[in-house]
Amino acid sequence: MTTHADLPRPTWHNVLLGTPDHSLWLVVCAVAAVAYLAAVYRLHRRGDHWPVRRTALWLTGLVTIYLVCGNGFARYAMVLFSAHMAQHMMLNMYTPILLALGAPVTLTLRALPARGNLAGVRRGLVRVLHSRALAVLSSMPVAVVLFVVSLFGLYFTPLFAVLMSSTAGHVGMQVHFLITGYLFFWILVGPDPGPRRPPPMVRFLAILPVGAMHALFAVTVAFAHHIFGEPFISEVRPHWSSVQWDQTLGGGIAGGFAELPMGTVAVLCLLQWWNAAEARMPSTPGELVVDPPSSTRAR
Repeated sequence: MTTHADLPRPTWHNVLLGTPDHSLWLVVCAVAAVAYLAAVYRLHRRGDHWPVRRTALWLTGLVTIYLVCGNGFARYAMVLFSAHMAQHMMLNMYTPILLALGAPVTLTLRALPARGNLAGVRRGLVRVLHSRALAVLSSMPVAVVLFVVSLFGLYFTPLFAVLMSSTAGHVGMQVHFLITGYLFFWILVGPDPGPRRPPPMVRFLAILPVGAMHALFAVTVAFAHHIFGEPFISEVRPHWSSVQWDQTLGGGIAGGFAELPMGTVAVLCLLQWWNAAEARMPSTPGELVVDPPSSTRAR
């Protein structure tokens, strides 16, 4: 475990070019990038088109993982509450939006053959997309609860100190942040097919209580006199860092970092609502109005 004596004050050099304690996320990002690009190449080789913007969004999402988990920043996130919170916000809010808009499920379904050795993989993926379990997990109430509980259920219980004290605990938190964030934002703005989703306006309204709870969490952390993660945080803090000041900074990061992704998703939901409303409007008098499909194909 990294101790306070191991970490100098953060600089651009030792944060961006430093090495993490393990290379798990570097491997994950590399595999995810290669697999995605291989699927895109497969489509282009047979003459099918895949939007460049989808590829750019996916790769940018992987870069955000590297920025907080694949370099020296990851070491600071193991001993500084503020760095941990920045990592949390990135993995839980920014990365999932980018990955979801990359439409990996749609790409996979289009790249996998309907017949042959890989046909079973495609059929298995389709079964998962239509499964009852995914329908429950991807329901708006469940996704909202999981997203909010990630905040209060972790930081306001002794679980946070336990998980902070080991590398496995950190990885577990990172995976949890990424999955719950992806699930939440996939329901809101993801173009991939899946269980029936609520209308765009309902999705937009769901952002409001989540944003309010997130703001409450950030303010509570910033002004709390209780130190989260004790006694571990005090034991491993770098000598140049104040635990109380660092926690206040972490609360500010939690509040400030949430505004851009939440605002972006709100705008996307409103655009989806507008497009759905236009699709329902008859182009000529007396034309039949047909409900738009519950799930759309990525374009």
